[in-house]
Amino acid sequence: MKKICVMIIAAVLSLGAFAQEAPAAKNDSKVAVGASINASIPMGELADYAKMGFGGGVAVEIGIPLGEGLLRGFGVSVRGDFSYLLSDSEYITSFMTVFATANAFLKIPFGSTGVAIQPEIGIGAAINLLSTVPGYEESLNSPYIDQIYSVGFGIRVANPKMAGGKMEIEFTPVYSVSPEKDALVQYVTARVGVMYKL
Repeated sequence: MKKICVMIIAAVLSLGAFAQEAPAAKNDSKVAVGASINASIPMGELADYAKMGFGGGVAVEIGIPLGEGLLRGFGVSVRGDFSYLLSDSEYITSFMTVFATANAFLKIPFGSTGVAIQPEIGIGAAINLLSTVPGYEESLNSPYIDQIYSVGFGIRVANPKMAGGKMEIEFTPVYSVSPEKDALVQYVTARVGVMYKL
């Protein structure tokens, strides 16, 4: 276990040194906006009621450099996403969730390759919109709000030829969990989108 911890620490420090050596981008804007599409797979208790979901979202990111090396890539973001889940229950006719989250991220570029990894953590609210068959738990037809926590590991790719280097393509797997009174709602989501620096 100690060897594994040492290897992880060494890898993070190496990435930090590599990021520190990366040259500044031509477009040094710290603000970016973007849009994405997503596919999600319910887990745990939610998997008993819903199958795969599809949706999309929008985001605003603000870079807030806190120093050199790894800290130079720190930033925050606000996201709004939705997911329409395919029902796996004869009693639920439709199931859609709208997410609003605030996130913190750390962008780590790989030299001047235009490729970066961007781990993120987030907290926010999930607004659940369900429709059931007549006579079944009609109280579920009213929207209800849950708190949600998420962690993601993004891959960003930028090309100087795309919009003058202002555009990035992102691929981000995200794990989300929402504690409810009698259940633990979980999602694994794959997000694909573009970010544009203002």
